[in-house]
Amino acid sequence: MKVDAKFRRISDNFNRIDRIDEIEFNRKWNLPDSLSGTESIAESGIHYKGKSRDEVYGRYGRLEIERKWNTNRFEAGGRKSVPVLGNSFINQELLSSSTPNKSITSKWLRRTGRLEKKIQAFTPSICFESE
Repeated sequence: MKVDAKFRRISDNFNRIDRIDEIEFNRKWNLPDSLSGTESIAESGIHYKGKSRDEVYGRYGRLEIERKWNTNRFEAGGRKSVPVLGNSFINQELLSSSTPNKSITSKWLRRTGRLEKKIQAFTPSICFESE
């Protein structure tokens, strides 16, 4: 079992000379592109991996742009091996964002999944994504 927690705070006075965020950062946190200000992120998660390579995990995070925007992000998923079907994977994210006065609100649900089965030298798979 693995448990982790992260915290990051970037002052409005900080000058970025290079990329410090992952490419999909704004999408991950449902963050408008033109927003700037003092940013705080707090995240924690738990990941359990069983003896049979089955896994289950969950994460919670909160992003705040001081007095402008906040997003709560929940993520859960897992991986399961089924003898006849193969390996299955599912992930779900729920984002809830708003301005402090709730004049703008947004809820977003993302789901991804995959089923794959090794057949000799090939591994065909079926995948889905929804937002």
